[in-house]
Amino acid sequence: SSGKSSLLKYACGRLDPSLDKSEGKLRFNGVEVEQNQLPRIALYIPQTDEHTPVLTVEDTMKFSHDCQLSNFMKMQAQTAGVDLERLKSTRPKLEMFLHLYGLKNCKDTIVGDGVHRGVSGGEKKRVTS
Repeated sequence: SSGKSSLLKYACGRLDPSLDKSEGKLRFNGVEVEQNQLPRIALYIPQTDEHTPVLTVEDTMKFSHDCQLSNFMKMQAQTAGVDLERLKSTRPKLEMFLHLYGLKNCKDTIVGDGVHRGVSGGEKKRVTS
């Protein structure tokens, strides 16, 4: 173990503080960043995927989309006059993400796990993103 995951967790601001014995400065593309800026700059996706294996790729992404429609976002949408029910029904970003992540062809396939055969490992990683 050479510490790759620890480095990535540190770079994303997700390293357990008891393990943080870092010294020096962190730079992204030569630009120094502060610890409180890290969650806005970088994202760490754990090595294990947490999905409901019997949901399809599309259903998993719809669920994720609906969960991210937080109370704050609801208030912002209502203030801006956005019809949330229409937004939930059309989910315009969903089609874009399915296309960008190369998941359109498997959108009706279950995600799967060790018991249920589903999408490939690479496709599952892209569902996680």
